[in-house]
Amino acid sequence: MVLDRHGKLQMDDRESVAAIHRHLRGLIVTNELPADAELNQLRISRSLGVSRGPIREALRMLQQEGLVTAEQNNRARVAKIRPADVEAAYVQRMLLETLGVRLTVPDLQVADLKRATALLAEAERKPDVTDLKEHAVAHRGFHMVLISHLPERLLAQVTLLFDATDRFRVAYATNSPRSWENARRDHHGLLDAARRNDADAASRLLAEHYMRTASTLLTHLAPDYDRRALNEAFAQTQHR
Repeated sequence: MVLDRHGKLQMDDRESVAAIHRHLRGLIVTNELPADAELNQLRISRSLGVSRGPIREALRMLQQEGLVTAEQNNRARVAKIRPADVEAAYVQRMLLETLGVRLTVPDLQVADLKRATALLAEAERKPDVTDLKEHAVAHRGFHMVLISHLPERLLAQVTLLFDATDRFRVAYATNSPRSWENARRDHHGLLDAARRNDADAASRLLAEHYMRTASTLLTHLAPDYDRRALNEAFAQTQHR
């Protein structure tokens, strides 16, 4: 989706639910639309130069993804980040992506490793939350290379989980001064394991990476939250 020089959707996108959905989701993920912000359909319609019909449908899609909540008076708001949602997303990512690493790493080719290396370098050139949109593309690409042999339906599920956790990562980076340094260390360890064709080590390191991220965010959101599911998922990834 592209905005014209007036900040409106280009003509081909004006009635595209998918384009409006991507635009609003991007604003939510990067906290440009913060938690609990009202999503007024009339204001959005005027700002983007689109009719309200596609906006309503895009908001319904965001609600299904858990990024938007609808109140009884049909007012939509950006969903708050709830501890249960953080735990659920990282439990799923941990289990699915460690499986993906085990399926993928043994068959990675030189070209795959070069691509992963280039994507990681690109991600590290944009380590500031204000550059998250560009950073997220490279960061996501790096992870997707290492799980690319997951079955198609599982890859689609991981993509949806990325959309959710990108938003959490903003909060993680903001509330943990060492987050970028920790992430850099984790990513390089994961890449080194992939280069050695060591799927076990790569799987373990990935699980530790997500465990650290989720734990840090949950500590900030709700220090007393019961993390039983997260702990059990992590334990399962360590059994091999």
